Amino acid sequence: SFAIKRGVRQGCPLSMILYVLSQEPLYLAIKHTKQIKPFDLPCRPTKLLGFADDTTIFVKNELSIWYLFGILEYFERASGIKLNMTKTKIFGFGEWRGRKIWPIPNVKSEMYSINILGITYSHDLDDSVEKSWSNILIKIKQKIGLMSSRYFTLYQRAIVINTTILSKVWYTAHTYPLPTKYSKLINKEIFPFLWLAKYNPIKRDIVYQSTHTGGLNVFNVFHKSHTILTATFIKQFLNSLENDSIMKYYCALRLNPIFNIMDTPTNVSYQCPKYFENIIALVKQNIHVPKFPNITSLDIYSISLPKTLPTVSQNRNINWKRSWKHLNFKFINIRAREIAFKLMHNILTTKMRLYQIKRSDSPLCKICKVNEDIKHMFIDCVKVRTLFCYFEKAIKRVCNISNININTLHLDFKLGCKQDTNTAILLT
Repeated sequence: SFAIKRGVRQGCPLSMILYVLSQEPLYLAIKHTKQIKPFDLPCRPTKLLGFADDTTIFVKNELSIWYLFGILEYFERASGIKLNMTKTKIFGFGEWRGRKIWPIPNVKSEMYSINILGITYSHDLDDSVEKSWSNILIKIKQKIGLMSSRYFTLYQRAIVINTTILSKVWYTAHTYPLPTKYSKLINKEIFPFLWLAKYNPIKRDIVYQSTHTGGLNVFNVFHKSHTILTATFIKQFLNSLENDSIMKYYCALRLNPIFNIMDTPTNVSYQCPKYFENIIALVKQNIHVPKFPNITSLDIYSISLPKTLPTVSQNRNINWKRSWKHLNFKFINIRAREIAFKLMHNILTTKMRLYQIKRSDSPLCKICKVNEDIKHMFIDCVKVRTLFCYFEKAIKRVCNISNININTLHLDFKLGCKQDTNTAILLT
């Protein structure tokens, strides 16, 4: 015997392991109680599943329910742990579908669906998928509402979308495929947040590209979610050492030849549910991916994402590969990088652009009274010429040059020299 002086401190890495050890006697008692009958499956019967502090138990008759709660009562007396009845739910399906009254009182009954580890399950696959993704869409709207009050630059908003907003999508994508309908609804929420406008100045296919090719590296939510589901399924199928699992029962005949697996389970199905049919179709689409089947979602995504070049790349006078690389130089101020990005994509807001989309009454510069396009804004305007004059005087003073004329400032044009310059000043 030993004296118990204090509990485990908050954040201790042993906390989870100790909790799992404390739950193991309960799980073994339920597993070895013959009176608790799991419902029949065509493969291995499953009585309970436990993950961290969440436990899901499957029974098929009322006697099993009585014995189950009897074991729980004994466990409470022995350990001092109490079952939280406010979080305990019971859900009936099959013959028990829609049942309201159960042998055990004070247990919340779920009639239409139940949420397990953040994933919604119901009597119908389509209904489960619909409810799960509708909940995700609501959470995304709430998160964007909180983030909209903060100031972020364009690049920062792209990072927030990938890490904070779409992270809710990736978790559910491990279980359910993302329908096209909800991918469009999610895009309808994230792109106005990205551009702070209802229209897209740049094609979305360009925004999905890497920052080194002119994009913002925002994830294509439809492609990314499907790659996550595919990679997760392949990993579970290959790493499963149990030939009597429900995954092997329905998918072994269809996938073993693809994965060169010779050991076929003794009990297999010649029919396949819709859920597994969709995933198998995704797996077959990625046979050509290098390193298949030992692939990750990133491997699949990098190949499946359509490659789209920015419209401005049609200008062959500029080394765009080098220009995009220099734009992402870490010492460039992030606000200056946003302006340069819009300038290079020719989407910077000018009076001419605002006039074309009917957001301004006049396309003229307020100072010069001529059409304000990008060239005028950065080269010809009186304010800019004042800046050029300042540079001219500074260069004359520092370099001791008497006769100088600055024509323009620009990013990374080919100067006919080997020197790799980020910004060039043309002098005559």
